[in-house]
Amino acid sequence: MDYIVRPADKKDYQGLVDLFKSNPKTFIAYSDNNLLSEMLEKIPEILENPLYFTLVTLIDNEVTGAFITKEFEFQPCWTWGYWINKPGKLNSIWLEHGFEMMRSLSDQLFDEMETKRKLTRFFWSYPQQPDQTGIRTAGNAERWLASNVGIKFMPRARNYIYFDDCTIQAGTFPKYPYQKAIVGNKIWPMDIKIRMGVLNNTQGENNVG
Repeated sequence: MDYIVRPADKKDYQGLVDLFKSNPKTFIAYSDNNLLSEMLEKIPEILENPLYFTLVTLIDNEVTGAFITKEFEFQPCWTWGYWINKPGKLNSIWLEHGFEMMRSLSDQLFDEMETKRKLTRFFWSYPQQPDQTGIRTAGNAERWLASNVGIKFMPRARNYIYFDDCTIQAGTFPKYPYQKAIVGNKIWPMDIKIRMGVLNNTQGENNVG
């Protein structure tokens, strides 16, 4: 079984459509058909707008995962968006190649955002409950990175110091434009936490956990 992790391009349009439709839930198994429709409509922009940087995982030439990030238009930082997996598709290859796949994703992501674009801050949002779905947020990834396994798989994320930005209360809209962009310009029925990572140029201790 062959796999590859690479930046998405226009040829991946239908693959992303199929991927999104295969797992139409977001956060803690909360179904939101409107969000799915919005995500499907955004695929051309995700593939064409240079502010986006999306990595896809392909197994036997099928798009089975996507990691979507976006540079802010008016600030020198980026937001960690969705990490979407096709249910069951990665299980068969994860035990044998999971380490290599995550290291490749990590290196390509930080090479692009940190090295090429010179962005040393990033934001993400996540619900205040555990995620039970295949659409994962960076909050869950942060907890994963804090573990010994995470350090092994994505060590470059350990070069960042992490801070709380704010908590958006359930049923309310964020006050500031950058916060609105981070949460998808939506009102969510659960509290949403926003966090920020800043590159620690001293390479000293950080506070991921």
